[in-house]
Amino acid sequence: MNEEALCTLALSLIPGLGPLRFQRLVALAGQPSRVFSLPREKLRQAGFPSAVIEGLAQEKKTLRRAREECERLGDLGARALTIVEEAYPPLLREIADPPPVLFVRGSFPTEGHPLAVVGSRAATSYGRRVAQEWAFELARAGLDIVSGLAVGIDAAAHRGALRAGGHTVAVLGCGLDRPYPQENRPLLQEILESRGAVVTEFPLGTEPKPHHFPLRNRLISGLSLGVLVVEASPRSGSLITARLAGEQGREVMAVPGSVYSHRSRGCHRLMREGALPVDSPSQVLEALGLEGPVPEGSVKELTLPPAEAKVLGHLEVYPIHVDDLAQKTGLEVSRLSGILLALELKGLAKGLAGNFYQKVNEDEEGFDHR
Repeated sequence: MNEEALCTLALSLIPGLGPLRFQRLVALAGQPSRVFSLPREKLRQAGFPSAVIEGLAQEKKTLRRAREECERLGDLGARALTIVEEAYPPLLREIADPPPVLFVRGSFPTEGHPLAVVGSRAATSYGRRVAQEWAFELARAGLDIVSGLAVGIDAAAHRGALRAGGHTVAVLGCGLDRPYPQENRPLLQEILESRGAVVTEFPLGTEPKPHHFPLRNRLISGLSLGVLVVEASPRSGSLITARLAGEQGREVMAVPGSVYSHRSRGCHRLMREGALPVDSPSQVLEALGLEGPVPEGSVKELTLPPAEAKVLGHLEVYPIHVDDLAQKTGLEVSRLSGILLALELKGLAKGLAGNFYQKVNEDEEGFDHR
C-alpha cells in the first residue's frame, strides 16, 4: 500500500470523519498525505469537529492504527481498497459520497456489468423464486449480481448467481469479521469459495447497527448499473436503495406482484413513481442497454433429481394432502417429507396447514387452505 492509500485508510479510521468530510479535507490539503499538516486553526474555521481535529493531530498514532488494520485484514484474507487507487470501482466513485475505503474479501470485479437485486427479508415463495431464477439467468448472461446478504430476496439472488457459475458481490452493514445475519454465514462462505466478493465500508470489529444499513444500501446501488426490486413492503429498506439509485442516476426496475400481497405494494409504489416495470430478465438487460436476449425458461429447464421431479409432477396449484401424495407417488411419507422440503426451498412447492401441499406456479403464490 503506497503512502496516499495508507493515509486514506488512516483518515477513514478517525471517529467522525465520514466520506463528505474526507472529501472536504482532501480538497483543503490537495491530497490525503498532506491532510495531517493542515493547521488546527484552519480546520476549526472550516467547521471540523474537535474529535476529527484531535485525530489529525495524532498523526503517528493514526497511521499506526492503519498499518495494524492492514495486518488484521491480511490475517482474514482481506484487504483495504482506497479511493486513490485505480482498482476502486468506477461506478462507486461517481456517487456524491463514495466511501474513502472499501474492505474486501474475495475476488472483487474491476469491470463488468453489475446489477443490484434487492427486496424483502420476509419474502414470499413467489419473490424468492423470481429473485433466484432471474439472478441465475442474468448471471448467465454476464451480469454481476450485487446484493446485501440478508435473508429473503438478497440470499435468493446470491444463490441464483452462484448456481449459474456467475459472480456475486455481498455488501455488508458491518465489519468483515462480524458478518450478519448468522444464518447466512454458510452462504457467505460459498460466495468466497466461488470467487465472489464480500465488501463493506466499515472497519474490522464494527457490529451491525440499524443505522449502518441505509449506508450499506447506497453502496449496493452505487456499485451497480441499476437496481432491480423484486419484492418490498411499503416500509422496506429496499425502497431506500431504490431512492438512492434514482439519486445516483441508476436505472430503477421493479417486478410486479399480486395486488393482494403486502410484499408487492412497495414495488407497485415504485412503478407509480416512475420505476420501470419488468416481467422478464430480457427486459432487465434491455433497460441497462445490454445485448441479450436471455433464453426464456432456462431455470425451469434445470434438471431436478428424479424423486423431486416425480413429486413435483403430482403437485398442482390446488392443495393436496401428504397422504394422498404418498399414495400417488408410491413413496413413504417420511421420504416424501424430505423431498417436499427440498422443493419448498427451491420455491417450487408450498406447505400449508394440516399437511397439505401445493405447486407454486409462475403467476401466484397459491391458495390459502383454511
